[in-house]
Amino acid sequence: MKRISKKRLIICILTVILVDVVIGCLLLTNPSFSRLAMWNIIESDKQDDFYWKPEDDPEYFHFEPNSDKLSIFRNEIFSLVNDESNELERAVKIARYVGNIATPPTAQLRGRHTPRLQWDSPQGLLKQMRAGRSGGHCFHYSILYSTYLSSIGMRSRLWALEGDDGLGRDSHSITEVYIGSLKKWILIDVTLGIYFTKENYPLSVLELRDELLEEEAEKILVHSVSERSCSPNIAFERYARLLKCVFLRTGNDFANKYDARIRYGAFSRFQRYLDKLPSVWRRGLNYLLGRRDFLMHYVDKFSGSLRMESIIARSLFYFFIFSLVSTGILLIILFLSFLKRYLQDSVNI
Repeated sequence: MKRISKKRLIICILTVILVDVVIGCLLLTNPSFSRLAMWNIIESDKQDDFYWKPEDDPEYFHFEPNSDKLSIFRNEIFSLVNDESNELERAVKIARYVGNIATPPTAQLRGRHTPRLQWDSPQGLLKQMRAGRSGGHCFHYSILYSTYLSSIGMRSRLWALEGDDGLGRDSHSITEVYIGSLKKWILIDVTLGIYFTKENYPLSVLELRDELLEEEAEKILVHSVSERSCSPNIAFERYARLLKCVFLRTGNDFANKYDARIRYGAFSRFQRYLDKLPSVWRRGLNYLLGRRDFLMHYVDKFSGSLRMESIIARSLFYFFIFSLVSTGILLIILFLSFLKRYLQDSVNI
């Protein structure tokens, strides 16, 4: 049996590379492929970019409190908050309400693992919880909390706390609520059941971040919103670590966007497989496919390496996909070539 010549092998490899590049370009420019993306990366080191007033809502902030899809949430909590004129107390009551139908956060902090909720729309998540399914985590509860708030006309948005390295090895999702009487956004952690004040003044995410990074924790009070709230020591320990790199998730309209099923990262259906990849590759996947206005990075002297990490992650992911696809195609070509030779030799015999 004749061996494949080096010239033919080189031609096969170059053909594979060319085909791979063409396919990659087609995928990245195809609208159906772009819909797989959840986040778009917008970098900023200005706090003013994060704290706008209602009349200055950016185009990516979707707020439709009268949507019919929110009626199920509005009807549930109407009697709970209808007589409450204080917006902060409204937000606290709703946080307590969501906490009562969620998995106790202390179980998560002790590392217990229960069957997780399936990724779904807010309506679907609520239905699963009502049916007794547990095992959700902070992202589920923050989504649900934000949806309840929207249903009664209160603005909210989600933040992701990504930890020291910005790669999400130890992450947490929280909510900010706009309080009109205070004319500011304030942090409420529905999962841990807490919010923070300094001198009776509720703090936002970046305000708390600055206080903790400047080691001013002794001036901050932790307030409980439910009986299952975590202790102040646990709260400070987690937030001091997690707040070094934070992301504003601007996609707040979970009940209406895309007629919505919640997509965490880039591919919700394949999340369990992506979890097995190195975190830098997962970050690269999100970065590579980030083609919608759903994410804003807060980058400063505490997380200045994030841009480089993202570039490295994206490069590694390109290389990973290119190598995987190219190797697969090359092996198929070589196998077919070998099979052709084998059949020809068999006929000649």
